[in-house]
Amino acid sequence: MAIAFCSVCSVYQFMGLSSLLNDTTAAELVDPTPYVLDKTLSTVIELIMDQMNLIKEPLAWILLLLGIIVYIFFQRLRLPRTISAPHSYSPKSHITALTKASNPRSFPSPFSSPTKQKAEAIYSEAAYDNIIPLPNFSLDTEPPLKLRPFKPKFHMTMGTVSATTYKDFEPMDNTYGERLQIRTNLIEKERYEVLACNPDAVPAVLELYEWLMGTYLPRRFPNLYSITESGHHMRNHVTDTLIPLHMTNGEEALEILGSNIDTEFLLLTPSPSSEASSVTTTETKYLLSAFINCFPSGFNTRSKLNQLLAAIHAPVPGYTAKLEKSMDRFFAKLPVGKIVKRSNWSISTNGSCSAWKEII
Repeated sequence: MAIAFCSVCSVYQFMGLSSLLNDTTAAELVDPTPYVLDKTLSTVIELIMDQMNLIKEPLAWILLLLGIIVYIFFQRLRLPRTISAPHSYSPKSHITALTKASNPRSFPSPFSSPTKQKAEAIYSEAAYDNIIPLPNFSLDTEPPLKLRPFKPKFHMTMGTVSATTYKDFEPMDNTYGERLQIRTNLIEKERYEVLACNPDAVPAVLELYEWLMGTYLPRRFPNLYSITESGHHMRNHVTDTLIPLHMTNGEEALEILGSNIDTEFLLLTPSPSSEASSVTTTETKYLLSAFINCFPSGFNTRSKLNQLLAAIHAPVPGYTAKLEKSMDRFFAKLPVGKIVKRSNWSISTNGSCSAWKEII
């Protein structure tokens, strides 16, 4: 609009000069006399004064103000838009904000082209309560999950690791009842092989137990699990058993988990040497401190108890050179509330799911 205002002034000026030229003869233009020059100069001065009078008009100022507003509006459209997720205050985040503010390069120029900026996801313990229920889930019609993580060429990596949600945490299918019977028999007959819990891992085991029995299962599958009226037990409607919501013994808690959930749980905790040292969290080493593993995949779980990740994977060719640092870094940086999934596969020469004597 400001440009339009200037254009209007130019039109007025052009029209005035055209009138001046029309009043001046060709002879006067070829051989101007002092009178003609004085006349021309006077006319130009009058045109300039008319321009000044035009600026004094309210309409001119309105046009100028509208032009400035339109200019600012289009400049704001050119700025990149960022989406910031809410996060809790912490000294570290405050220092990061101050660092960015002191660095002019950390902010985009208002005249730069728009760029896509992805907001980092924020994880917290609140994710453990955000469970999507399946009130109409039918156990009889749900087939087993089929995983086919095969690729045409093998690469020595951590496998297919990707973020997921808690809806995939505990899959259920029509083999649930049959497999629970097998798991219960294994826990009774092969307890030493399938179950273990170190004293320092008891708090972690009990926390997992109470969350699964008191929150996840009854919320996710309300037609299979429900909390009793007393609020002290959960009923498994498939096996028709009452399960306490709170436990004090780690091994007994793992036994109940293994007898009511068709999932293997292997708990890793920071090694005492890592906690006692002054190394950063990215260098923390994790060891296997508790497990309920009725159907191990390619290894004897009991033989891996109290071992670090590097020792657990010692039989894996190339693990130390290619995977050890990545694995340690992955576990050390895994935030609270985030859940990931990983697909892997192995070949067994025995049809039994629990042939511990024949595996590593």
